[in-house]
This record gives sequence, structure tokens and C-alpha cells, in this order.
Amino acid sequence: MRDRSGKTRRRILFLLCCSLFLVAGPCQALTLNPQALEAALWKQNTAAKLCTVESLFKLLITAAVSREDPPSIKDLNTAGISSERDRKAFAETAKKIFAFDESILNDVKEILWVVPTTAGLTFCTPEEMRSSDVASTAAIVKVRLSGYRDNKFFGLALSGLKQSRIITTEDGPVAWLMPDISQTQVLIEQTAKMIREMKGQKQ
Repeated sequence: MRDRSGKTRRRILFLLCCSLFLVAGPCQALTLNPQALEAALWKQNTAAKLCTVESLFKLLITAAVSREDPPSIKDLNTAGISSERDRKAFAETAKKIFAFDESILNDVKEILWVVPTTAGLTFCTPEEMRSSDVASTAAIVKVRLSGYRDNKFFGLALSGLKQSRIITTEDGPVAWLMPDISQTQVLIEQTAKMIREMKGQKQ
């Protein structure tokens, strides 16, 4: 009985040692690679931030379109963010339309408005929209991916974000939040209609 009891104890001890070895392995890997953990958290936080910015701008545009009194969607089209003064003015206009969180403008680099023309879809700045009679309900919001570090772990995290987002890296990583599929389809149909009408007038 003692021999059997001794063998059982040795087996249990062996299994416990194996378990400790398996648990210690990943923990040691995380300790040795803090940059990998930092990059993973950055990717998670960045993805959440992009979703928040995208949702807020969609709600803002929808609310602006439904308004009868100013500020209207046209006022939003012409509101720039190129300077600190412009950003404050944009935030004030947006708050009159919708419960807008102006802090999201901190990482917004540029806002372009998509306008259908006979030459195709045109991306217009707020300055260009001021000289146009057309109002646009489709925006491209360019967002800086702040906190990015130039190492292989952040590079892998950025590659993961690129699978679902358009991201450029010329002057630091910037995500382009585009109109959704339904908006894009409407814009394409409007462009095609304008081209057909132009061709009909020439004939």
C-alpha cells in the first residue's frame, strides 16, 4: 500500500510541475515582450475609437439633414477644422445639431465631403463647399492614429487594422472613415443620373 501511495504522490507531483511549467511559459513570454502587449492594447483602443468617431459623425449628419432650422447640413459642410478656432466653431455648430462630443476632434485631421458631379465623385474640403450650392450628406473623416510606435509589434497591429480600414502612413498612420455601402450606392446612382442627363442635353 505504501508503494502505491508513493507512486501516486510522485505522479501528482509530476503533473503539478508540468502544469506550473505550462503556466509560467506564457507569463514569462508576456514579461519578455511588453511591447507586444502594448501594441495589442493600442490596436484594441484604436479600433474602439474609430468606431466611436464613425458613429458620432453618422448621427451628426443624420440629425443635420432632418433639421428645418439652422444650423443645417450645409452649415456643417462649410465648417472647417484646419485651425483651433475652426475646431471650436465646428464643435459649437455640431452641438446645436446633436449632443456632440468635441473631444473626438482632437485626432480628426481632415473632413472631406463627397459630391456627385458629371466628372464622377469629388472630394470637397469645407472651403470648396462654401462656393458650391450643393449640400453633401456623405463625409470622409480622416483620423490620426495617435500613440503609434515604430516597431514590429505596432506594425503587426496596424496591419490588423488595415484589414477593415483604409489607412495611409505617409505622415503618420491616418484612418479614412468612409461612407457606408448604402451611401456610396446612392452617390454612384446620383452621379450616373447626372452623366445621363448631360449626355441627353448634348444630343
